[in-house]
Amino acid sequence: MKDTGLDFRGRSRILNINYRNTSQIVDFGWKFYDSHRALDLKLKQEQAETIEIIPPKKTKRKGPEVELLRCNTFKEEIEEITKQIVDQHNEKNIPYSEMAILYRIKGYNNHYISAIQSEFQTKNIPYNWITENGATKHKFNPEEETVKICSLDSSKGLDFLHSVFIVKADLMPLKYEEDQEKEVSLMYIGMTRAKEYLSISYSGVSSFTKYFEDVKDKEPILDYK
Repeated sequence: MKDTGLDFRGRSRILNINYRNTSQIVDFGWKFYDSHRALDLKLKQEQAETIEIIPPKKTKRKGPEVELLRCNTFKEEIEEITKQIVDQHNEKNIPYSEMAILYRIKGYNNHYISAIQSEFQTKNIPYNWITENGATKHKFNPEEETVKICSLDSSKGLDFLHSVFIVKADLMPLKYEEDQEKEVSLMYIGMTRAKEYLSISYSGVSSFTKYFEDVKDKEPILDYK
């Protein structure tokens, strides 16, 4: 530093303003996380990998309220989400490249992904299943004009998204996942991938959906019939 003639001492700053998410998304996500977390904010994973959740300080942007979508079947979930994607693209000019469907689905439940693909094909919605396999992850192009289908585990780097749809939320927390705080952290990370619009849908019951239902009782949100 001395050789360059530049002095950076005393000029560091901590950025504590959230510039990505709206206040509605930040508040909703943090209340969910804060109500489920253990005292330790750092979640240890395999091989010392860490998911670190940083409490939000401030956010200035406003947006729509988070949508909690309770459906009778997964088919109803996808039909409603597909309709919203088409409407956002055609009426609000939101690029497909700025939308994503996030899921927490193990391989033996991939029929859910097949249902999403089938509905998208019927409605002529271009899509890219990022986390289908290693090759699709390697070829991933965030600027490609497609709706992204991605696991919650791999969503951390998706910071460009206008709209995020977390589907089949009743599968969380995973039944056989020993570390339940991992599930909480993954859900929170998925929520905060959305810059403007967040939808969480479910067609079953879990501890997470019971929390969402409690939120709906306080502030009624959409039910899909």
